[in-house]
Amino acid sequence: RPKFAEALTLARETGNKQSEASNQIHLAELLYLQGDLPGTTRALQSADSLLQDSGDKRHHLYALYSWGDLLSAKDDLPGARKKIEEALDTANQIGAKDLIAYSRVALGNVTIQEGRPSEVVPLLQGAFNEFREEKSPDFEIQALNTLADALLQAGKTSEAATAVRDANALLGQVQDPLTRLDMTILSARTKAALGSPADALRPLQSASAEAHRRGAVGGEFGARLAMGEIEVASGSRKLGQSHLRQLQKDAQSRGFLLTARKAGVALDTRH
Repeated sequence: RPKFAEALTLARETGNKQSEASNQIHLAELLYLQGDLPGTTRALQSADSLLQDSGDKRHHLYALYSWGDLLSAKDDLPGARKKIEEALDTANQIGAKDLIAYSRVALGNVTIQEGRPSEVVPLLQGAFNEFREEKSPDFEIQALNTLADALLQAGKTSEAATAVRDANALLGQVQDPLTRLDMTILSARTKAALGSPADALRPLQSASAEAHRRGAVGGEFGARLAMGEIEVASGSRKLGQSHLRQLQKDAQSRGFLLTARKAGVALDTRH
């Protein structure tokens, strides 16, 4: 964070608006990971102002992706969809195959959150094939993660398990610990769906602790949500409800309203 502040100062001193916009987008991504949603909003607004009328469509795309993440976290799914659809249109305009595929994965994520996971399976399979052709294992994992999530929520557990297995096989080729964290969470959800909740909970506890140590607030919330949902569904109802109530409170206070809503749904005795 201090390094981005230094880079922003240098960009302003030299009058390099493109560099300043780029650093604002990177700063927004960092602030989002740290759970500072108001700071993320301010950084993206600054980037948008700097990019206005610049013709820099690639950086505009990156800003749109960050807006999509931010609005999804705040449970503004229509707003997130609008940003990602704009990103997909822009990627098509500049003919960037990698960004077209990435936009489709981002759109798939929003559609899953909207409760329509079955609709996005073909879209995500196409994005995965594109990343595989380009030999981009980190993006392959993201596409497979989203595909597995869609399949899992659509009730296609065995197919989801296959996608999880394929994604985990690629983890040795990437360095990003947050990618590993995402796969730990999804792998645990899949294990629970296959009837092994105890095997699912242990790695989630470790993932939550690691995310907390790294200051990755969204990742920590994701692990805690999965833990609470699995506990409630597997017989540890009171413990799970206690965890979910605390998560709902913590997520609400940080503005992660989608997580807070999901925790509330899991607490509902009808589910």
